[in-house]
Amino acid sequence: DKHYYFSCNGHVIAFRVEGRIAMALGDPIGPGVHTEEAINEFVSFCKKNDWIPAFYMVHEKSLAVYHSEGFKSVRVGQKGILNLNDFARGGKKRKYIQPILNEMKKNGFHWELVRPPIPRKFVETLGVINNDWLAYMRTSEMRFSVGWFYDEYVSSYPLLILQDQNNYRVAFTNIL
Repeated sequence: DKHYYFSCNGHVIAFRVEGRIAMALGDPIGPGVHTEEAINEFVSFCKKNDWIPAFYMVHEKSLAVYHSEGFKSVRVGQKGILNLNDFARGGKKRKYIQPILNEMKKNGFHWELVRPPIPRKFVETLGVINNDWLAYMRTSEMRFSVGWFYDEYVSSYPLLILQDQNNYRVAFTNIL
């Protein structure tokens, strides 16, 4: 779902074109000393193709380089990092979660941690859950930066599976 621009100094920039926007995913990958040159080359490449360059999910340490090149920055979000040990203890900050967890437990919902390698048949059932969720949300796989349901990827990482009272799998998430 991406194209790749290779700069003269050994950098690569992954990007996708939608309309006239060439959206690069992250910073140029390559020797750090020539990052600014790689950005300039990519901008020139975009202008030749009548595209407007943009960079998505760049590292905070790189912002000065982009600003010096005339780009403006907008904070879109942050990584969600959760310490599961602290989270499980609850506390005042998470008191709203406990009633939800209690209700789910009362209705027979429970979690199962599944470690890789995960059998193909198991992953296929998760694919059904994934497709049902996409249909319910009236959307498609986000691909560009979030990823997509890919059997080999899903089967390679631990999964947290939510099951109902009949042990029917209703939701899942992968754990990185």
